[in-house]
Amino acid sequence: MTAAFNLAPSTDELDLPVEALDAAGRLPADELDAAARDLEDADPETILAWTYERFRRVAIVTSLQAGTVVLIDMASRLRSEVEVITLDTGRLPQETHELIDEVRRRFPVKFNVLSPDPREIAAMTGEHGDNL
Repeated sequence: MTAAFNLAPSTDELDLPVEALDAAGRLPADELDAAARDLEDADPETILAWTYERFRRVAIVTSLQAGTVVLIDMASRLRSEVEVITLDTGRLPQETHELIDEVRRRFPVKFNVLSPDPREIAAMTGEHGDNL
């Protein structure tokens, strides 16, 4: 399965009027500068809370390292369902699959495990070898 996500927020995913966005649908630089100043010394929970207050759709993208599992824990204290995205390359060790299951059991998450198209992988490794 080939899946692609556009992680740029659409106007219906922002908690601000459409007219507050620039022509490309981005937050204005002055607003981003203000957020950077306001959040510069903030703790991670405050930054996550700001993000969830500002955007309707937030996803934590993880390779299941300790730091992102901590973020999932923090986010689950702020939201009843946290969207999480990871990539299964088809070469993950069993322990990683077990960790995905544990995160699903432990936290209120919507876990999206994306996998590349096996035909595309076969073509790529056929051209470049197994160890890219």
